[in-house]
Amino acid sequence: MSGAASALVSEIESEPIDWEAVFEADGHGLIALIGEAKSFHALKDCMAVIVEQLFSRDGDEAFRNSYMADLDAVFPEDLDSRDDAAETLRKLIAVMTLTLRKIKTYRSKKAEQYRQSTAAGAPQPRASPERRGDAGEDAAMLMDAAGGGDAGPGVDLKPSKPDDAYADMDRDEKEGGTDPAVTAAMFAEVVAAEFKNRFKALQMGIEQKGGGKTKLPFMLSAKFAAKFDAVLCEYVIPEFTQRCHEIIIRGATRAADKQKSYLQQFTGFEGGRGDIWEHWRYTWTDVTTKQKLPTRPTGKGKKKKGLFGLGSKKNAGGKDAAAAEMKRWESRIKQMEMTNGYVDAIWGALCAETVRYIPPVRGDDGKILMELFGRSTKSIMKQVHAINQIVQQGGEMARAFEVLQQGKDIEICLLAACFQNPEQFLGRKQVLKQLLGGFKGGHFPLILRYLPQHIRE
Repeated sequence: MSGAASALVSEIESEPIDWEAVFEADGHGLIALIGEAKSFHALKDCMAVIVEQLFSRDGDEAFRNSYMADLDAVFPEDLDSRDDAAETLRKLIAVMTLTLRKIKTYRSKKAEQYRQSTAAGAPQPRASPERRGDAGEDAAMLMDAAGGGDAGPGVDLKPSKPDDAYADMDRDEKEGGTDPAVTAAMFAEVVAAEFKNRFKALQMGIEQKGGGKTKLPFMLSAKFAAKFDAVLCEYVIPEFTQRCHEIIIRGATRAADKQKSYLQQFTGFEGGRGDIWEHWRYTWTDVTTKQKLPTRPTGKGKKKKGLFGLGSKKNAGGKDAAAAEMKRWESRIKQMEMTNGYVDAIWGALCAETVRYIPPVRGDDGKILMELFGRSTKSIMKQVHAINQIVQQGGEMARAFEVLQQGKDIEICLLAACFQNPEQFLGRKQVLKQLLGGFKGGHFPLILRYLPQHIRE
């Protein structure tokens, strides 16, 4: 049984499910499940399993039966023998992936509403919020994708017609396209813009004057954001672009005016972290981590053995082999030293002392900068807003904050809220101290570093 299946089977009805993990978990999430399908028959079986997992309640039986019938209707037996089978399968998996992400967003929203109403003390129904006795909006999403709903053409897998479900996707590819180098440049601009938006979301409403009594933490400084953009464009994005070659090639086949929105759906992370996150994570690690240099060869080569393991009197090729090994080592060392030089240049620029902000610490803050790309701009704004709302509403702020932060990494957003409204959070009422009364510095290391007087060590 997959990890996603186990999560659903073992669910506790009174507790919201982590839908992000159910759908997106590497290797065993529902989206990974359909991504492994190599044939229409395998994809059909995957969708049947997914429906059984997502709609497992007794009241969902009618929907399950109806959807299984639709699967039989739209997956004729001869699909795998069609001339365009591979391309059609790829497109169908893309459609199903998009649909599952819509369902994930829908159920995550329901779970969030449940958490908020629980925090407010509203009475709750016995059934968990994301699950219903009858099929709802998420069921309709699946039916539409399979051609069984009224919202759109669905996925009609009968022999191709002018109004085929993939006509729009095909049309995008036929209407134009550009040189991949042009799309790669656009991709670089999109990635840089996404990072700018993340920083802007954190810095919104924060006084940026430098040289004052209190310097801003680096992630809240517009000056640091500008410096980071320069480093990003020079050292990081070129490597990241190479790793995302497949996305760029696919983007290049689309009409020129639709390429940017196509690329943004990968970099915006509105629907969760996809494969591009792994590309980013490995890229960031590679360009910001120095490599350990290999030891110098002895120059003696390997001693050749003679008959019965006795030493050979003459080893003519030994010197040549040793010289070749030394040459390879010198070439490798030269390349690695150049790469390590880039790493030093990156951190030298980012960690330079300034009166405008507190710079990051090399070795400690790389993860913060890496993770920032993996957050959607909207999620940052929503978390900062939620923290401000808790403070404005008053009452049991500590309890409401404890509920809000469960399962989330909101510390950077809390820090942003504190510097947006310093009088409210850090002033006479010491609201931040009230929020963090039940926590120690180990739970919020950034608060401990930048605002140590407001949290216990």
